[in-house]
Amino acid sequence: MADRHGDAARPREHTNPWDELTAEMKRIKDTTNLSYATLARRTHYSRSSWERFLNQKQLPTRVAIEQFAAAAEQDVQPLLARFEQCLAHVEAERGSSRHPADAGQCGAGSPAGCSGHLSGAQLRALALASAAGAVLGSLLTLAAARPRPVRQRRGATV
Repeated sequence: MADRHGDAARPREHTNPWDELTAEMKRIKDTTNLSYATLARRTHYSRSSWERFLNQKQLPTRVAIEQFAAAAEQDVQPLLARFEQCLAHVEAERGSSRHPADAGQCGAGSPAGCSGHLSGAQLRALALASAAGAVLGSLLTLAAARPRPVRQRRGATV
């Protein structure tokens, strides 16, 4: 049976768990007639957060998925199962030698590729650079704030 875009007969070539999760969440949103504003009112997430989650700009959190299911009055377990698959997929991408960002595969189908996720080595390097910057800034501040000795004029008595 074809979906509303008529592409059910064609196999999905580049599906991943994130595509499947957002497709299911969009299906639920559409069938329950929930708008982003309604989702925002019924959950602790803003309208723009729901737009980012459902348009694959940001992977939703477990809590967001739980609140989404509650707002839509749906069983949360199928969504959580897909979410767990997303997390496993992200971890597998992080562990692989071919990083999606390096291969030019940034975009909606690649949650770990370009969404700001950093590897452990990148996080350590960033932390080290931040610490070094903080130390350097502190030293410069101390040097600038250090009181300078007052020169006495000739012939002045103390």
